[in-house]
Amino acid sequence: MVTGQYNFDPDELAYIATHWVHLDHDQRLTSSGGVSYDWNGYRIGADYLYGSGLRADFANSAHLPRTTA
Repeated sequence: MVTGQYNFDPDELAYIATHWVHLDHDQRLTSSGGVSYDWNGYRIGADYLYGSGLRADFANSAHLPRTTA
């Protein structure tokens, strides 16, 4: 017995044993970026962050809502 098996229901563990599953922090898309501009001593900047959603549900088969900032 592997010590982490108690974290799963028996049905989910049986499914995982015979199917490929996504890891819990697997996202399809992740992006971030930023820009800054210095004009006559004034600095203006902006940045963004996007994630398409972490995995959830039975055997990580669903997505959580996307995140933007």
